[in-house]
Order: sequence, then structure tokens, then C-alpha cells
Amino acid sequence: MRQRVFNPLGMNASDPVITNGIRERVAVGYGPLQPDRPFPVRGKLAEAPWIEVPEAAGSIAATASDMGNYLQMLLNHGAGLRGECYLKNF
Repeated sequence: MRQRVFNPLGMNASDPVITNGIRERVAVGYGPLQPDRPFPVRGKLAEAPWIEVPEAAGSIAATASDMGNYLQMLLNHGAGLRGECYLKNF
């Protein structure tokens, strides 16, 4: 993932899996204060528990800038920063 996608697209702050090793660099998630009830409009939030997701389930940790590079490639029909095509390889 890093060699074929992240590096060529300049996604240098991204990680292909969410593990405890990157926890200090990942934003804190939030969820409903009372998850056993319907969430009201403007309901209170609480810090969500940390979940490590080491398997390939779309668990990429990326900055907004890195995701912008990825989205630019998708919007350019697979063309990367230097014009190379990525979608043909998948």
C-alpha cells in the first residue's frame, strides 16, 4: 500500500492500518454520551473508545492533505501527481 499508493501520491503522513503504534497521531473520536438511546438533536457527546483495526477493512489513517491527494487522483480518473495512472494496476 505504501509503495504502490502512498509514496507515489505524496501521502507521507498516512498509515495503511490503525494500530496502537499510531494512536498518539490520530484524532480522538466521539460518540453519543448515552449510546443505548436514540441520539437527540444537539445531544451530548463523549470520547469514544479506542479501536485498533489492523486488518484490511478500509482502516487507513490519513491527514486531510493526504486524502486530498488521493481524491485528486480519483477525480483525475486515476492519474497521479506526475500523470501516471494508478487505477489500471488494481
